[in-house]
Amino acid sequence: MFFDEEELKVAEDLAWKVLDGWNHAYMPNLKDYAHFYYKGQIIFDPWMNEKSQRLPWPDHESKESAVNPVEYYGQNTIENYMVNLFMLRPEWAPEITEMIKRHLGDNGRLLKITSTMSIEVYIAMSDEQAEEENGSACIEWEIPDSKRIYFDMLELPPELVTVVANGWQREIFFDKKNVKKIFELLYPEDIKCDYKKALNRINGEKVRLIGWGD
Repeated sequence: MFFDEEELKVAEDLAWKVLDGWNHAYMPNLKDYAHFYYKGQIIFDPWMNEKSQRLPWPDHESKESAVNPVEYYGQNTIENYMVNLFMLRPEWAPEITEMIKRHLGDNGRLLKITSTMSIEVYIAMSDEQAEEENGSACIEWEIPDSKRIYFDMLELPPELVTVVANGWQREIFFDKKNVKKIFELLYPEDIKCDYKKALNRINGEKVRLIGWGD
């Protein structure tokens, strides 16, 4: 996790203000608020579940509302959210904002450098959604057995998937309603991938698989 516990506590207080501000603003502009999508809901305060985002007042205490944001929504999702939260409101925590700026790439997102170039395949959202959230299209971590999936994904039935790219970077997309069929074909013995949690982050009916070779 890029942020430490103290920075998470600061973000929790600010998220409370974000949701409260959204709920009580007159004609607010979504671009002015850190947010992401989960189960079709806009999440302004990830210290609460998706059902509680419309409460008149944020609630980080009750069992019905409060969640551990990293465990519930995912580490990468929360890191991206916190970057947006502090960058949109730099005056709220200047020291944290300056620290974030030192770790941003040219695209305004956290730099994540790895020492190896392995074969990886990810479930991904649309580029439009990623741009709105100012985050990555790829959702959390690579799916299990990525090296095999990288090759098998291009062999899926054409009536189920559309191949977008088949070079070093490979990409297919398909309808959400066919997700179970797709993953049963990719994992014939057992669906070892927790794809349902990744689907919760996709706002729309199209699902992408994106892979990179080594």
